[in-house]
Amino acid sequence: MEASLLPFEDSMCVNPSDQEREPLQTQTHTQSCSKGTAVFSLLELNGRCSRVQAAANFFSFLVLKKQKALELRQDAPYTDIIAMPGPTFHHL
Repeated sequence: MEASLLPFEDSMCVNPSDQEREPLQTQTHTQSCSKGTAVFSLLELNGRCSRVQAAANFFSFLVLKKQKALELRQDAPYTDIIAMPGPTFHHL
C-alpha cells in the first residue's frame, strides 16, 4: 500500500525551484538599534520564502537563542519576532 500525501502536505514539500531561488539580501532585512547593533525581523526575513524555508529560519532562530547567540523579542503571540545579537553572538 502506497502512502499518499494529503493536499495540504503537498504544498509543504521542497521543490527544486525553491532551492534555486536567489538568496535574499540580508542587508535589506536588518535595522539598527539605538545602541548600533543589528536587529533582524523574522517576518521580513521570511517575506518571499517558501513555508519550508520560513520554518527553517524559525528553527534557526530558536537554536541560536538556545546557544545565547541571539536575543529574541515578541510583543504578543502571533506577532513578529525580533532578533538581536546575544552574549555569544561574536564567539560562534
